[in-house]
Amino acid sequence: MREFFIEDLVPSLLGDESVDVTARARGFVSPDVVSGVKEIRQAFDDGGRVKHVCLERALKPRVAASIGAALEGAHFRRHHHAPYRIEIAPLDELEESALSRFCRWMVSDDAARFHGWLAGWPPEGRRLVSKQVQVARARKGDEFPLHVDTDEEGVACVYNFTRDFGPEDGGKLYFPYRGRTELELAPQFNTVILFRPRKAPHGVSRVTAAKGKTRFTVTTFFCVD
Repeated sequence: MREFFIEDLVPSLLGDESVDVTARARGFVSPDVVSGVKEIRQAFDDGGRVKHVCLERALKPRVAASIGAALEGAHFRRHHHAPYRIEIAPLDELEESALSRFCRWMVSDDAARFHGWLAGWPPEGRRLVSKQVQVARARKGDEFPLHVDTDEEGVACVYNFTRDFGPEDGGKLYFPYRGRTELELAPQFNTVILFRPRKAPHGVSRVTAAKGKTRFTVTTFFCVD
């Protein structure tokens, strides 16, 4: 996916409501992303069996760095569902930080409207609501086995804050289909994947990175109200 650079949106093209949503999102989201909405929507729509788009430099660099630092110091516990070998940080236990502010935005109607507008999904102006925000980390030996999150229509967002992972370190988000992997994404700092989660099997491969390397993500599901 190519990168985008325009500072502002054009009200005549987007309408007052969309501009208002973007104005509030602008505190977090890089203008590179906001300016490329037409290309992003097209890439999402052309994304294959599971509609998706992957974006680099998703958040403003200073915001992403601050969230990454807060993740390093957050308190995590093992996922309550034993087969999910990851750790999560409960939202109500987060200390005040760039991470907690980002998560508060991600649970808001504004974030739901913004990400639905960005992906252009679902069609026909159906309203999205934030159903779940999960702050997660995975370290050596951890993995998130193949699963389906929802049968509901909507948009899923996985913001990645993983540093210094290489091809040999694992922790890849993958989408299988008919015995093969049709999409595989290595963890990379300050990226986001938007995808259509309805009946979409996916998982995270085993982390094989050396001790001290950690896969950090903030994942949100926006579903049709």
